[in-house]
Formats: sequence, structure tokens, C-alpha cells
Amino acid sequence: MRLINFYYDAENPIPEITQPVMRRLRLVDYPEIVDVILAEYFTLRDGFWWHKRCDMEINTYHGNADKNRANGRQGGRPKKITSKRKQADKPKITQPVISGNPNITLTSNQELLNNNHKKELSTDSVNLTPAAPHRIFDYWCHVMNKNGSTKLTPKRLKAIKARLKEYDELDIIKAIDNCSQDSFSMGENDRQTPYNDIELICRTGEKLESFAFNEVQKRAPAESTRHRTLEEDLTNTDWAH
Repeated sequence: MRLINFYYDAENPIPEITQPVMRRLRLVDYPEIVDVILAEYFTLRDGFWWHKRCDMEINTYHGNADKNRANGRQGGRPKKITSKRKQADKPKITQPVISGNPNITLTSNQELLNNNHKKELSTDSVNLTPAAPHRIFDYWCHVMNKNGSTKLTPKRLKAIKARLKEYDELDIIKAIDNCSQDSFSMGENDRQTPYNDIELICRTGEKLESFAFNEVQKRAPAESTRHRTLEEDLTNTDWAH
């Protein structure tokens, strides 16, 4: 979502050397995720990452702006023939409109405010694409070493989608990473039970933030864990009874 917003704000493609853009968008800690998003949603050409939909919207905006300026020089869009009562109810000062489509107005921040158009733009963004929940689920399975029998159940999918409406995808990725490093969540607790399901991580905004933005109790290195387990096996004589 940050890359898409940057594209619209700059009205230019993203340079192939992305470090300056990543610093500006505070994404320097997520170079691999940025590379995945660029490769999936953008096209590399002539040293820049291009986005077909963004380019189309930017070109459409500039074309409509030229039409509006032309209409303004001619006194505005011609009024429709209506009853006197409707004419009296209309405000005397009108906003510039796109010729042939009175439902779309242009604002100073260059956003098209037609509701249907906004819906199309939202579904084309990184956060709300149908692939985003599946991408997060696959990443969680990889980090938590889940096997192929682990499924994206409706409950898990609902929780992921709910958080994508409130947070960046990178925030959820960070929460998964931190959860995997939290000893309590990974099963080192009194019940010896892991609390690391993606549905739990994304259950509420507060729960997600507790993993993504707070310090976690780091797990012991894997080597020391294996060594400790081996010692326990060597000294355990329960098998002889």
C-alpha cells in the first residue's frame, strides 16, 4: 500500500534502485518483502518499476484536468434543461466536473471521489488484493514450520482480512516474525502449549500490535536447545522401568 501511494504521489515509476524509496517509506527493514511485492505487482522496464493501473489512472487524471480547464475557459459545463424549481435548488457555484460524467469531481490532492472508482482502486492495492491473505498465511506456515496439512480455514482467513483493513501487510509479517521469537508463544510456558496460530496473532488489533510493536522474550538458540534435550535423553532412565 505504501508503494502504491508513493507511486500516485510522485506520479512517476519507482526506481530500480529502491533504497532511497525504502528509506522514505520506512521500509528499510523489509527488503525481501518489498522485492516480492515489486516482482508480483510491478513491471521492471528501462531501470524503473512500472504499475499499469497506476499509469492509467495518472494519465486519465491529466486528460480530464485538461478537459476541465477547457470547460472553465468556456464558462463551465453547459447546464441541463430542467424545471425552474430544480434550477432554483441548485447552488450557484459549481465544482469542475469531468465532461460526460457528472458523478466524478476532481480535488486538489488529485483523487477521484467517485465511490465505484474508489472501490476499484482499493481492491487493486497491495493490502486488499485476494492474494494478500494467502501470502500472509504461506509466510506464517513457513516461519512456524507448518506441514502441508495446515489449512487456511475460514476463521483464519477472516482474522487476516480484518487486520489487513487496519494495518499494512508488513506489520502483520513483523508480528509473525516476533511471535516466532517469543519463547512463551512458541510453547515454552507452564502448559508447554504453543500460542502462535495466525488466527490468534490477527485476532484483534491490540493482539497484533503486542507482537508487531512490542519487545518479545527471545527464544534460546536452537543449538543450546538440542544440546539440552540430548543431555536429558542420556540421563533419563525411565525407559528401564
